[in-house]
Amino acid sequence: LLDAAGTRKRAARAIVRERFERLYRGAGLALPDDPLLRRYYATFDLPRLARSRYGEAFAEWLVAGFEPIDFVVRLAEERGIVLMHGGGFDAPKMSVRVSLANLPDEAYEPIGRAIAGLLADYHAQWRARRHGAG
Repeated sequence: LLDAAGTRKRAARAIVRERFERLYRGAGLALPDDPLLRRYYATFDLPRLARSRYGEAFAEWLVAGFEPIDFVVRLAEERGIVLMHGGGFDAPKMSVRVSLANLPDEAYEPIGRAIAGLLADYHAQWRARRHGAG
């Protein structure tokens, strides 16, 4: 029962590291360069991601126009992916938190794609409103 040699601990870390990498790959993001990051979960700061992908004006619109939980609700309703709202975990107010402990490895890349895809949908909505189509 004791893992004195650390074999199980290393195996568990390898599993969550691989899931973390799959999630980020799916979202089209570079892995964070943080040696203290444990990778048992991932938190995506949505305004920060919006800013880096689509610019400051879009990020401001996103924050001003939607409740912090909206992204999580739409992700569940429209994509069938249920994530935690990051704000309850001392994360940024408008963020999503992905546990890397409980799904099959192959589930994480599609989750990353869904996060990126939904953010792209918000961006399309923003562009349509800016160009008078809505």
